[in-house]
Amino acid sequence: MSSAAAPPEDPETAPLISDDSDPFPASAMVNERPSSLTYLSRASFGGAAALVAQLGVGLAVVVLWRVLWMHPAGLFTYHPAFQSLAVLGFIEGVLLLQPIPANAATKKKGLQLHQVFQYTAFPMSECASSEMVIARLTSVPLVAVLVGAAFIIANKALHDARHFTTWHATFGILTLVLIVLQISFGALVVYSPLISVLGGEGKAKSLWKYHRFVSLSCRPSFSLLSA
Repeated sequence: MSSAAAPPEDPETAPLISDDSDPFPASAMVNERPSSLTYLSRASFGGAAALVAQLGVGLAVVVLWRVLWMHPAGLFTYHPAFQSLAVLGFIEGVLLLQPIPANAATKKKGLQLHQVFQYTAFPMSECASSEMVIARLTSVPLVAVLVGAAFIIANKALHDARHFTTWHATFGILTLVLIVLQISFGALVVYSPLISVLGGEGKAKSLWKYHRFVSLSCRPSFSLLSA
């Protein structure tokens, strides 16, 4: 006696296989789209790995800022200050999607907040008041990394120093260009008016893995440049 084959699951709504460390279990919010504050609390403090990452990045920024406060170096001081703030925001944005949420509604909220932490891209017309506050407070990283770069360029110009004479400077400008390209590509594969450039939604989704891979590859660059 044969049985009918089960219909294939929709990859957009099918829950992902998750372990006990997943802060977004599929049973928690099957069709419910969480608020920004709920999502942030679960993503940022939902597991041991997230806590370790939060503490590590936060401690590094605090120590650096203390050193800059105790030993200011004129205009140069603002370069590491702003760059560290940008790195903190970029890493937070990545942590928001680790692990990938278990259902489409939660995944969409995570993607929105990921965009906010990378650059100002939150659809304000759809936001609650608390979400508007979060969007404005976290739209810092892209601006901070550009401001930090501007300060070091201005400092060099002020002292008539040559640009890009060290591995740090060369690697830094290459990383900055990669960040801008990453953010642009991320927008290209997400926003409906833009994905037609790539050949439609299906093609855009197939390219998303490259965005994730390059994004994770940038993290060692941040650490190397901070050393």
